[in-house]
Amino acid sequence: MAAGGVRGAAATRHWPDPPAWWARAAECVHRYESTDWHQRGYYSGGYQFLDSTWWSVGGRRGTRAADATPAEQTWRAWLLYQQVGWSAWPTTSRMCGLR
Repeated sequence: MAAGGVRGAAATRHWPDPPAWWARAAECVHRYESTDWHQRGYYSGGYQFLDSTWWSVGGRRGTRAADATPAEQTWRAWLLYQQVGWSAWPTTSRMCGLR
């Protein structure tokens, strides 16, 4: 996934690229979770984060995943995966053949 940044004042922030295997897996999870990176609802963004989960992986308080770029969402999803594995996306990870 291409590096990017958050909107607004920190628009030049660079998000490290996760491993190549993660980018491929995350693309599949994103496709099943939400095709809209800026989706809002009970869950937010392209990986359908709860606000509390978004903040727990470093998302700025008072913002939602939908407020971030796809690159930041992918980076924070990677951080979440490192903490809890595929349990954050139990159904979609099975649909993608990841577990």
